[in-house]
Amino acid sequence: MGLSRMREISDIPYPLLASTSDNFIRLETLKKASDCISNATSKLPIFKHYDIGETIHSSSDGQKVETKINTIHSRHSPKYFGLGKGIVSYTMVANHVSVNTRIIGSNEHESHYIFDILYNNTTEIQPSVHSTDTHGTNEVNFAILHFFGYQFAPR
Repeated sequence: MGLSRMREISDIPYPLLASTSDNFIRLETLKKASDCISNATSKLPIFKHYDIGETIHSSSDGQKVETKINTIHSRHSPKYFGLGKGIVSYTMVANHVSVNTRIIGSNEHESHYIFDILYNNTTEIQPSVHSTDTHGTNEVNFAILHFFGYQFAPR
C-alpha cells in the first residue's frame, strides 16, 4: 500500500508514519508479530478440528509475484512474468494458518527450501506430516525430513 496511501486513508501524518516504519518495522518484529497471531490462533477451539486424526499436517507452496522494482531475489521467468521479473513467496500452512514464509527467486527450485521452512518454524504449531506439490519433491527431502522426525507426503 505504501506510506503515502496510508496517510491518505488515515488521520496519521506522513512524518509519523515514516518514523514508525523506519524505527519499528523490521523483519524480526514482523516475524514475532506473525508468530504471536499464529500461536493465538492455534489456541482457539476450532484449530484442532483441522487436524488429520491427531496429527497436524502442513503443506507448502510458492506464489509467483511480479516485482515493480529490482530486488536481490527478482529474476526473469518468461513462463510467469513475460519480459518482467518476479519473486516467489514460499509459504508453509498448517491447519489453515500461515506458519512460515520465505522469499526466493523465481529461478530457484522450491524443493531446496522444504527443510528450511520446516526447521526454522518459530511458532508453537509443529507439524509432523508435510506435503508439497511436484515442485517441492526430490529424493533428498524424503531422507532429510525422516531424519528430523517429519513424514514427507507429497501430493
